[in-house]
Amino acid sequence: MSLYFVTALKAEAAALIDHYRLKARTPKGLFPVYESNTEAHACALVVSGIGKPAAAAATAYLHSLMGEPRDAVWVNVGIAGHHTREVGELVIANKVTDAATQRSWYPPQVLKHTLSTEALITVDRPETDYPKPVMYDMEAAGFYSIASKCSSMEFVQSCKIISDNQQSPADDINRDYVKRLLENNINILADFVKRLEQYATEWRRINAMPEAYDHFVQQWHFTVTQQNILKTQLRRWQVLLPDQVCDISAYKSCRNASEVLSSLGDMLDKRPVKFGM
Repeated sequence: MSLYFVTALKAEAAALIDHYRLKARTPKGLFPVYESNTEAHACALVVSGIGKPAAAAATAYLHSLMGEPRDAVWVNVGIAGHHTREVGELVIANKVTDAATQRSWYPPQVLKHTLSTEALITVDRPETDYPKPVMYDMEAAGFYSIASKCSSMEFVQSCKIISDNQQSPADDINRDYVKRLLENNINILADFVKRLEQYATEWRRINAMPEAYDHFVQQWHFTVTQQNILKTQLRRWQVLLPDQVCDISAYKSCRNASEVLSSLGDMLDKRPVKFGM
């Protein structure tokens, strides 16, 4: 499992570095990177600096540095302003818009959680007037423009903590203040990330090449089209019968690939879909 964080500031990163026990990567590269690798779990964080171009460059840098896995969880963590939301609230972005280009992304909200969700606009200069009832930051669009190309979009999320509003202006923000905001929310944030990782693990299990695939193609000749159908059928098997091994011997009477696909499809069509989540 691979988990990657992108923050603009070291103050935003500090609580994550402590929680996930990350160590500074050496030698230093274009951006500060902190990481922790085990056989089962790789976690890394990059500090981009302020602004959309920096966030995009740091995200691309981390993606290249960590071997470019296609199913990693990517999370942009930082602060944001809002007209009315309470300072200190953790909010998940359900829409990310680049104010300069008006390009938007819509992070899929696939998890059940109690956190608020809100649209987020990325601006080139700090927003102090909050003209719309949305969050404002300076990095998310840069992050999302790259991270959305690096993994499935369900696994690419932006989590913002409200740092300023009309009653608490951005002029009062400093490093210690930002660090406290993240520390106060680290357990809530980590729980959200854990749920996201669990979802990604299940997605990977369902979409992995089924073990029985090689046995089938060695026993019968499948055209390229038939191979794709076989993969789909075997993935259906993994969803409908996750605890039952697909035994190739059950199809030994089939004379060719077409009969295998027909028999396998008929069997799966009769299986009821179970809704357990």
